[in-house]
Amino acid sequence: MEHRLYPRNKEDFPVTISNPRYGSKEARVLDISHEGIAVRLDDMPFPQGTLVEVSLPEEQQQRFKHPGGVKGYVVHAKEGEAGLWLLEPNQSV
Repeated sequence: MEHRLYPRNKEDFPVTISNPRYGSKEARVLDISHEGIAVRLDDMPFPQGTLVEVSLPEEQQQRFKHPGGVKGYVVHAKEGEAGLWLLEPNQSV
């Protein structure tokens, strides 16, 4: 059983995840909590522990209170899905 401090909220919008070493990938947000984001990707170029930038669509930037995007670490990565721990807490939930 998972024990989480903050609840997850289901979402569905596009983001771009990038890292200078591994490049950029389009993804879709699956859910969001105060400290993390789960995303779906066609493939997974970002290994666990990678620091990434998550570029948000314009309509989500205001909601997140982070112009452009947020930074996070890949905490788990499996085929088609990744969990990101946000370095700056998400203010939208």
